[in-house]
Amino acid sequence: MNARGGDTPDQPTMFTPYANVDMSALVHQGLTRNLATAYRTGDAVAGSMLPGTFEHNVAWPPGGTANLSLLTNLAATEHISTVVLNSSQMPPVNADAVFRPDDAVASIRVAGLPMNVLLSDNTLTGVLRAGNTSSGTLAKSTEFAVRQRFLAETAMIAAEAPDSRRTVVVAPPGGWSPSETLASDLLRETTTTPWLTPTQLTSLFEPFNRFGAENEGIEGTGIGLTIVKALVRSRTMLWVCVGGAAQVLVVSAIWSWLPSFLNREYGLAPDQAAVKAALVVLCGAIGSVLWGAVIDRAGARHPHAKLYAMALLCIASFLVVVAAFGAPQFGLEMSAPVRFALIAFGGFLMTCTVGPVTAIVIDVTHPAVRATSASVLALFLNLFGLAAGSFIAGVLSDAWGLTVALTVIPAFGLLAALAFLFAARTYEADMQRVGQPTDKPASTPIIGARNALA
Repeated sequence: MNARGGDTPDQPTMFTPYANVDMSALVHQGLTRNLATAYRTGDAVAGSMLPGTFEHNVAWPPGGTANLSLLTNLAATEHISTVVLNSSQMPPVNADAVFRPDDAVASIRVAGLPMNVLLSDNTLTGVLRAGNTSSGTLAKSTEFAVRQRFLAETAMIAAEAPDSRRTVVVAPPGGWSPSETLASDLLRETTTTPWLTPTQLTSLFEPFNRFGAENEGIEGTGIGLTIVKALVRSRTMLWVCVGGAAQVLVVSAIWSWLPSFLNREYGLAPDQAAVKAALVVLCGAIGSVLWGAVIDRAGARHPHAKLYAMALLCIASFLVVVAAFGAPQFGLEMSAPVRFALIAFGGFLMTCTVGPVTAIVIDVTHPAVRATSASVLALFLNLFGLAAGSFIAGVLSDAWGLTVALTVIPAFGLLAALAFLFAARTYEADMQRVGQPTDKPASTPIIGARNALA
């Protein structure tokens, strides 16, 4: 492992539990704590030898076998989101079925949690088994035979559907110990052979990386449908879009109609009213920065606390702005300077969600669609917030008068608070579903006490 230290910073690394323990046997005997200890020990040993920090989001049970109890434990206790199993564990329902390019990729639910299954080709595992050696050396004829068989099998797989790319997962047998020459030759052939293209193990279950999916009538087909599914999969994002738009609607209405209010209510000249309105906008700009920092700090230990803080700030801005504009209706006597100061303070509060909503949306969406998610959020904020705010305030002003309209509009802040409370219920769960991004596509070394695929 020390020799691999220079390789791991630039590529994802997956560790088996310490000593590559029999996961199924431990879970079957109720020794789940021992499995957790094996994972922690393996991580600690790896961390002492290799640079960086590591997570075990992918599990590779010995022999590629697992039952429902093991999968449930891995998903619920170890937070494993992907397992690598032998293809014999999930054979096709119909052996004569039409070719599907993503046969090596499956998705299931265990303990109510989603889990991705990568099925390593059983035949190719058998081919690699022939290159196993306990002495570290192999006869040249054996090495040649294994390499040629590997090339022939993969070529036949490619020839089954020459016009459609497909996913093939290759995993060595348990305890595999090939000669250094054979291992190097096989890895080199995966990068130089025309019909093979290596890719990240953890990326194979993403619809964007399903070879040939654009030609098949399967889930995940089409980039547009994939993006939509990726977005609506997160309830947190949907609630944040609603809450963010509702609060921006309040901001839009106040900013748009404040000069008119000051002109009608206090007889200020248009230029003076515009200057005072600009001061309220400036207060909002300062508030957006300050409240962003406050909300970040609120969620430092418990991420969902950010949404609770946003909900409280929306309620606070509602109370302040309603009091400022509705003072006459409520029988409150305020001087003009005091009332304007209260409006400015409301402006300082009501931009509390501007920065945090974008951060939360990015937290709960996959890296492959984060730019699209941020754009969808911007669409909500602009269409249902900025554009709708001034329009709704105008309609209410025509019906009830401008002062009453600006007193009622802040009620949308209560809708925002409610949406953020709903989002808080799913925020952390949605964060856990997000795959970890990597900078470069590379083969995935699987390092254990007895197994090494480099």
